[in-house]
Amino acid sequence: MTGPNAVTLTIPQLHDVRVLCPDLELGTRVQLERMRSEVGDVTLEQRVGESRRVTFPDVVAGRYRLRARGSGSIKMELDVPCGEVVIQRE
Repeated sequence: MTGPNAVTLTIPQLHDVRVLCPDLELGTRVQLERMRSEVGDVTLEQRVGESRRVTFPDVVAGRYRLRARGSGSIKMELDVPCGEVVIQRE
């Protein structure tokens, strides 16, 4: 078929996920992993800095697993959008 073609794309709303990490050492890896993704595995990673916070920008809404790795592991699940989340060792 020749002639003009039209494509309509729906761009989902994106959210920042802010994680406060008061008990984690500087440089600890914090991962955000999408659960039940239709497009395959999606894992984002940031390292804890001086502010004791990490931010995952532009995250699609859905269910995620948050992990901190270092001296002992921390795991929790969250639903985005979620505001600021605090992860602590128990």
